[in-house]
Amino acid sequence: MLNLKLRKRTRPISSLSLLNCILILSLFIGCGRRQELKYSHSQLFELSEGWQYRWGDSPFDINGVLLWTDKDTDVTEWKSFEYSGGVLNPPDRQDAEVLWLRVNLPSQTLRDPQIYLQGMRFAGEVYLEKKLIYRFKSVNVPGQGKFTEDPFHLFPLNINFQNKTLFFRIYSEDLSFIGLEKVILASHAEITHEIIIKKAIFSLIFGFLFISTGLIPLILFVFKRKEKSYFAFGLFCLSVGFWTLFNTEFWQHLLDAPRFLFYLASPWPFLTAVGICAYFEQIFGAGYRSILRRMWQFFLIYAVVGLFFLYTTLLNMQTLLVIIMIFMALLGATMIILFATTIHSAIKGNKEAKIIIIGFFLFCVFAIYDILGGAFKLIPWSQNIYPWGMFFFIISLGFVLERRFHRYALELEISNIKLQEYSQTLEQKVEERTRELKDAQDQLIMREKMASLGNLVAGVAHEINNPIGAVHSAADVISRCVNKIKNILQSSQTLDEVKDNQLFQNSFKTLEEINDVTITASDRIKKIVKSLRTFARLDEAEYQKANIHEGLDSTLTLIHHEIKDRITIFKDYGEIPEINCYPNQLNQVFMNILMNAVQAIEQKGEIIIKTYLEENKVKIRISDSGEGIKPQDIDKIFNPGFTTMGVGVGTGLGLSISYNIIQKQQGEIKAESEVGKGATFTIVLPRYIEESKTDGGKNESN
Repeated sequence: MLNLKLRKRTRPISSLSLLNCILILSLFIGCGRRQELKYSHSQLFELSEGWQYRWGDSPFDINGVLLWTDKDTDVTEWKSFEYSGGVLNPPDRQDAEVLWLRVNLPSQTLRDPQIYLQGMRFAGEVYLEKKLIYRFKSVNVPGQGKFTEDPFHLFPLNINFQNKTLFFRIYSEDLSFIGLEKVILASHAEITHEIIIKKAIFSLIFGFLFISTGLIPLILFVFKRKEKSYFAFGLFCLSVGFWTLFNTEFWQHLLDAPRFLFYLASPWPFLTAVGICAYFEQIFGAGYRSILRRMWQFFLIYAVVGLFFLYTTLLNMQTLLVIIMIFMALLGATMIILFATTIHSAIKGNKEAKIIIIGFFLFCVFAIYDILGGAFKLIPWSQNIYPWGMFFFIISLGFVLERRFHRYALELEISNIKLQEYSQTLEQKVEERTRELKDAQDQLIMREKMASLGNLVAGVAHEINNPIGAVHSAADVISRCVNKIKNILQSSQTLDEVKDNQLFQNSFKTLEEINDVTITASDRIKKIVKSLRTFARLDEAEYQKANIHEGLDSTLTLIHHEIKDRITIFKDYGEIPEINCYPNQLNQVFMNILMNAVQAIEQKGEIIIKTYLEENKVKIRISDSGEGIKPQDIDKIFNPGFTTMGVGVGTGLGLSISYNIIQKQQGEIKAESEVGKGATFTIVLPRYIEESKTDGGKNESN
């Protein structure tokens, strides 16, 4: 029984563990930084009172000045409008494409005063009374709407702005939406510090934090060949990080390249959806792989198509906004599906799903707070907090990978212990298996030898039986002749009477004939015994020179009873030298091949034996006119146990043993055949081989 002894070990600090530490440390640094940025004496004035509007564009006076920039002109035409989260969608628009707004500036004195506009998405102009002080950069292509490149604007005011009127001239072909969201008056330093930097600090911290979080698993995936879940997690974190980093006013004010930043930030929401779906596929892929894979594939295709139209500007801004809104709706539906998938896995007992649910829940709480406060103004609002929810969600995803990392590490350690246990007894088991295999092989070889020996003994017995019968019969005749001659000699008086006796003459003649039969039978027996002795080579079992022809002839003699008058043997012996070999083993090869040839010939046929010297090698070709070997079997005939003789006929080891014998004698044996036309076996033997390379013939000669 396997004994696993887990030694006490220190839990390894993985890259993901380090990652979680970085996340938590950065969180506290960010909180501390937030305290540093809190100033109690802030001079930010949000212009939220006294707003008025009027629809339609203004005519010009005789001096070419827009009349509606005069605060005393047509006062009754201006209508008051409540500022609630901005000046958005005043009533009574009808078909007007131009909206005029005005508001009185306060009397405070500011150093380097500036106006900060948030959510100004339309083309237009800003006037301080009758003077044009700012024009919104616009994408104003006929038929494609009038939109600004940058929804955030910051422009300077004259230092003597007090109690003057600020006018906004706004253009929009979108009848469903027009206006601006927020107007703040403050010094340049206050706006930079309190709005741009303070609002951006968390986006910058979380953005760089998420990016670094995503780079670690991506590096592990590329260089350490980690599983695909590392790639999916890295892609998700990287995408969230870039989106959080670029979706802030800081870069727009710093670089003053809003369109470039818009294009730079656009791909990441799409890749965020791809990454999270791919991550869930890897974590919960066993039961949901099909639908999760289709989801990230769909988002990938949607991203490619949407970004293509975005970067090539084939669609107007309104259509692109629709594409983005549809994507956000699909992303929301996807999050619901992923959340349901996670809950289902948690109910089934998946601990990793329970961990993700916690992070998922926190993310949803923070995101819903953002939506209700930022978009719908239903709750008090200070700043975006969804990055905090994403922070906890990413920690939960990273913790799941951490658990997997340690689980795999534990499994690897257990495997190493098992491997050590197995390696301790591996050599012993190999020796046992080798010995068992050798014993089985020896038994199979002995079985084949016994079968061949049985056939050989039966043939030799048959061959010896005929001459022995003749000798026995001759002995009986000789005995009777001797008795007759003895009687004649006893009854005859003289030698002449014996000579003239016809019975004596006949008996003597019979003795002469029987003597010839006896000599012939004894010669036949002698020849069989000699052939048997030559075949077995019992006195020549050592490595030595041998005559190939003698081995072939002795083998033919021993199988003569199988041949008889049914098969004709053609010998085409060439001039070949004696070769160094183990003669008894080669004779066994000849016996196996010749017996296969005899068995392949059902009725009458022929066997051709040809020997010749070629390229200083002795070659023996044995061809028969039998049924032949099927093409699909030609490559299997030397395999142990393979036979075409049918069940109960042969052991299937003859040719395998022959192949091993020839290989050990540094030769080769090949077979060629055509069904219906017989088969040809070619044996190639070198003239000289080294005895040390032949295994001494121990296996096959025993």
